[in-house]
Amino acid sequence: MTQKPFIHLIKSPYHHYVFDVNTNSILRVSKELSEYLQAEQIGKAAPTLSQSAAQEMDSLKQNGYLKTKHPKKIENPQIRDVEYLLEYQLNMLTLQVTQQCNFRCSYCTYSTGDGIIQRGHSSKSMSIQTAKQAVDFFKKRVRHRSKINIGYYGGEPLIEWPLIKEVTKYAQKCLEGKELTFSMTTNATLLTEEMARFFTENHFSLLISLDGPKEIHDRSRRFAGNGEGTFDSVIAKIEEMKRKVPGFQDILSFNSVIDPCNPSACISEFFRNMHTDARASTLNPPPGTSLVYPMEYLREMKKASLTGYLYHLGLVPNDKMDLFSTSEAGQIHLQMDHKMTLKELPDVCGHAGPCIPGLSRMFVDVQGNIFPCERCSETSGSMKIGHIAKGFDYDNIKKVMGIASLTEDSCKNCWALFKCNICAAQISEEKEFSAAGILSKCANVRNNAEENLRQVIAVSEVQKMAHTLHQGERS
Repeated sequence: MTQKPFIHLIKSPYHHYVFDVNTNSILRVSKELSEYLQAEQIGKAAPTLSQSAAQEMDSLKQNGYLKTKHPKKIENPQIRDVEYLLEYQLNMLTLQVTQQCNFRCSYCTYSTGDGIIQRGHSSKSMSIQTAKQAVDFFKKRVRHRSKINIGYYGGEPLIEWPLIKEVTKYAQKCLEGKELTFSMTTNATLLTEEMARFFTENHFSLLISLDGPKEIHDRSRRFAGNGEGTFDSVIAKIEEMKRKVPGFQDILSFNSVIDPCNPSACISEFFRNMHTDARASTLNPPPGTSLVYPMEYLREMKKASLTGYLYHLGLVPNDKMDLFSTSEAGQIHLQMDHKMTLKELPDVCGHAGPCIPGLSRMFVDVQGNIFPCERCSETSGSMKIGHIAKGFDYDNIKKVMGIASLTEDSCKNCWALFKCNICAAQISEEKEFSAAGILSKCANVRNNAEENLRQVIAVSEVQKMAHTLHQGERS
């Protein structure tokens, strides 16, 4: 039986394309060849090709495309290097200095935590001994890194201000000679002038949680004690510190969690008027629930996507960009910038999702347990990759990195293999990793992968159209 080319077919409003999996390339093809390949892919009798289409296919094959090769084994190739990387090249340490928070945000994973899928808010805080021990652990494992970062995480980290101040000074002394920066996500309501000066003078970047104008922010972000909205307190603190502390504004950026039910236009206008850096985060619904996307939101996102395309092409000035179009432009840039090409698939390869657990964003909880990052379920034993007193648990790390082996047969035959972003954190709600848990994410991954390919195609087509128009004007 003749094997089929390992490809995925895409049609734009203007042309037909083949995504060639072996070379990770997008190829424009004729309508006739596309229909022939489509019939071949679904097992239908393929029509006889015209001479020109047959020559087109032969040319593609001679240039290394339309190969039938699939990987023989699914395995993360970095597994063999994991011990060296984690013992010498850690990049970031995130300390969970407290599990307390003075807010109760409606969508916060810890506000909805049931202690099974994820922890809830608690009064637990990290001791100074644990924090310093975590810094010592980090110090031993950054020998081959020059630039490193320590982040403070909660709960609301400013509840543990004395610890943050002491640990920062300790880390600066321990890690002297390194280019050390600090980061923190905070709701800002506990800020004092002393804190603001300290952060400004000690290479901090602060990401402040702010969802937009008062009526939107207060809908979801309320004080734990009295249930009142928090917008006025957040803004008052930010403005006070900007007045009192020179340079404080320069270390600030904002994160807005976007609820599709909120009007996006007024959120964009709010941040534009603030004249500050802001980024949009997608609302993650609690486990077992899903989001409803109103038509108005979908229209706004399409508009933002188009503006992002035009910005990437240099056709929209920076002052016309808003929170959403800037986010779209960033995604388009990433897609255009990560076009790795191959001669063919290796015999052994892994899908694109899993990181090296702990390498980029090692997360240490209040008790000293180590997790790959702060996005993991803290109640899942499968995501615990060590303890600062005992070191990394390499057996479990390799299990986390090797989740694709559970779905090896499916992954071998999936055209989105190198565009798959499924990582263990996404299925860490389970007590044990399972094939079913991974496969439940696959349809969404393939949809996103195709959308990303369409973005690349759209940019390419518009670039060619613009070039043709420009050439016509010159002639």
